[in-house]
This record gives sequence, structure tokens and C-alpha cells, in this order.
Amino acid sequence: MGKHNHNNRHRYRGERRFSPEETRLWELYQAKRTQLIQRFGSRCCVCNRTNDKLEFHHMRHHEEYGKYGKSAPLWRRYQALGEIEKYPNDFVLLCYGCHQTITWLRELVEEERFRLHAIVTATF
Repeated sequence: MGKHNHNNRHRYRGERRFSPEETRLWELYQAKRTQLIQRFGSRCCVCNRTNDKLEFHHMRHHEEYGKYGKSAPLWRRYQALGEIEKYPNDFVLLCYGCHQTITWLRELVEEERFRLHAIVTATF
């Protein structure tokens, strides 16, 4: 068996070893995220759940920040918290389940909107 690079992801164990810089950024990210969650009331705005799986949902995206997801690099996720601080009225706090449901409903409505538009366009 070859040598292992212990700074890489260990997918078979689900662990990740951080560099000192990444560790510091992770600590800053967690502290800022916790602060923002508290500012938003620490509960899902739909079902009122309070748990460790609370997420911020964009009501509106801002061009200057672009789009990002859970797979975004840590520094990008940290930048996203700045967007939440700058535009708090454009975000809501949701539990994982409600966030998944809202995202699914939005996608469904977008698909139906395109189908309806095509039918209306073809009709007139």
C-alpha cells in the first residue's frame, strides 16, 4: 500500500484535516454563523423548530455575491455570511426539512411557469 497524504480528505472515514489557516477560517465561519442564527431568532420561520440544522434561505440573490451552495469552498461560504449581514431582509432562517420543501416547490413552480407560458404563447 502507498503512502497516504494526511492533509487530504479521508473519504472512507468521512474526516477532513484542516490546515491552520483553514482551521482559523472554520472557527470564524462557525462563530459568525452562530451569531447570525441568533440574530434571526434561532428557529425555523415556518415550523418554529430549533435544532442544529438551521439554514439561511435566499429570498433574493445579489449580483455582487453570485451563487453558491453547500459544496462551495469554506471561504465562499464565509463570504455568504457577509451577504446575510448586509441584506438581512432578503433571507429567512429555515430548518433543513422546510428549506428542502421550499426549494422543491420553487423548482416545481418554475417548471410549471415555463409550461404555462409555452401553452399561452402557442394559443395566442
